[in-house]
Amino acid sequence: VVRAPEGFVFDEYCEDALNVSEVWLVNTERSSVAWPATTASCRGGGSMATLKLKGSFIAGQSYAFVLSPRQNALVTPEWNYWCIELDQESTEPFVGFDIFTFSNAAAHPVVASSVSSGTPSVPVQVSFEPYNTIPGDTGMLRFTAPSQYSFVSCLGELSTEATDPDTIWDPTDLTCNLVNTSSMELTLSGER
Repeated sequence: VVRAPEGFVFDEYCEDALNVSEVWLVNTERSSVAWPATTASCRGGGSMATLKLKGSFIAGQSYAFVLSPRQNALVTPEWNYWCIELDQESTEPFVGFDIFTFSNAAAHPVVASSVSSGTPSVPVQVSFEPYNTIPGDTGMLRFTAPSQYSFVSCLGELSTEATDPDTIWDPTDLTCNLVNTSSMELTLSGER
């Protein structure tokens, strides 16, 4: 049994989320030994996943596996501890990882005016600082507005200026997908 902090969600059938063959130990001098068991099943529910295993684990050996939740917590949980139970043994709760979130995120209207029905939309300036470098070709930013707002186009008026002159985006570095009327995804093709 794997117990994650509140906010993590495992798929009901999580066999495809389990990886025991390409595993490395992070931030440690130890190495793990080959996974000695086969997985009969993996069932998730909320922040808990139950693995049924066939095989033996040898005392004193280090084992590692990767289990990918369907959803991470949106923010680092206040009680950020994981726990593993196997047969009649369990770990002490151990510290989880920080959820990488943007800092200094804000959305402001570009012009100070009120909008009435039938008035053209007001552009919004969105600013943020990523926790990590967003890699090119895999970086994706989803911007979701409150439900009473709606995007009418994706790139019509998209300005990609940054406060730091070294981080100005070229509009050709972005592709945009209007997910629904209140959500858009921007995919970066250059590292920023």
